[in-house]
Amino acid sequence: MLTEPFPHWGGLSARALVALAYLILFPMSFCQWAYFKAVGLLPASIAAIGTLAVPIIGVYSSHLILDERVGANEIIALLLVVSALCLVLLVPAWQRSRRAHEN
Repeated sequence: MLTEPFPHWGGLSARALVALAYLILFPMSFCQWAYFKAVGLLPASIAAIGTLAVPIIGVYSSHLILDERVGANEIIALLLVVSALCLVLLVPAWQRSRRAHEN
């Protein structure tokens, strides 16, 4: 912030302004409220799993709204995020199921 010049807002397109309004209204306001509501209802460790999906929504939104290109690096990163979600969600369930069958 100290090294970059202040942005010239007049040069933004209507599409960019809509995207900025979307970012302020939906993810920054509603999603923060929903996350803290989830933390209040669920254990924090369970609610935190939902934060792993944030990069997926960010990449999808930037492609949809700003027409940004999704390249191989983004796809690989998203696959890693989905792999992490699978590990966090499926491995504990598999371990519980295995223990139930052993008893």
